[in-house]
Formats: sequence, C-alpha cells, structure tokens
Amino acid sequence: MEFTQEGLQNFRYNLEEIESATQYFSEGNVLGRGKFSSVYKAVLRDKSVVVVKSLSVASCKSEEADFVKGLNLLVSLKHRNLVNLRGFCCSRGRGECFLVYDFAPN
Repeated sequence: MEFTQEGLQNFRYNLEEIESATQYFSEGNVLGRGKFSSVYKAVLRDKSVVVVKSLSVASCKSEEADFVKGLNLLVSLKHRNLVNLRGFCCSRGRGECFLVYDFAPN
C-alpha cells in the first residue's frame, strides 16, 4: 500500500480518539517507556484493542513528505513477528506524534 496525501486521511486518528482510547494516557495503560517514546495499551471506540506509541516531535519527521515516506515504509513491512500499523495522529499542540498498532499480547 502506498499513501498519497489524500489517502492518509483514512489512516489518521484524531487526538480526541487517542486520548479517549488511552484513558488520557493513564499510567495504568503504560506498557513501556523509552528515551524518546512511551507505549500505551488502548481500546478504540469500535472496542478493538491497540497499542499507541507516542513519539516526541523531536523524534518525528518534521517534513510532511518525509513523514509519509516513513509511514509507507512501516506499512510495507510484513513479517509474522511484526504487528500491523493501523494509523497515526500528530499533535503539534502536545508536541507528539502517535503511531497506532494492532495489539499483540506478550
């Protein structure tokens, strides 16, 4: 799958949905933390369980074209040990970008 600027809209989550799904980034939903990111277990409105990885803007691509290239790369990766990327959200106000993946226990 190759994303165009228009195609990204179907792949984009809004910040309100990400906040609601993670219970406003509740400490109880934290699965892990790294130097540049945190990972949360989340439940979307359709009741599907996902993982939300927050990235500081400093670690996000600032150029839209580079960001789209990065998303295309992530979506193209297929392996039985990799979870699927479902979408993303960028919040300049929070200074973070979020990647949404299928949840895989363990």
